[in-house]
Amino acid sequence: MDFWDAHGVLFLLGCVYFPRVTTLFFSTVTFGLWHILGWVFAPHFLVAILASIYYWETNSFLVVIAWLYAFKEAFSPDDSDEDRA
Repeated sequence: MDFWDAHGVLFLLGCVYFPRVTTLFFSTVTFGLWHILGWVFAPHFLVAILASIYYWETNSFLVVIAWLYAFKEAFSPDDSDEDRA
């Protein structure tokens, strides 16, 4: 199944900017313990894992972008900790 046959640009943007809301309300994947833990602690990794499982064969470019974005979100410094003067 191709990503674009099942979803559109709004779903893609939702996964990027609001991964918890998108995977909770707009995903048809059954949530098990690992999905719940991923949803709570690392939502971008959950999106990347689900993309790898379902779309690697047809849209590997989007899967690679999802993984790069997940690592960027996980390991980039957060601006909220800085003192604002």
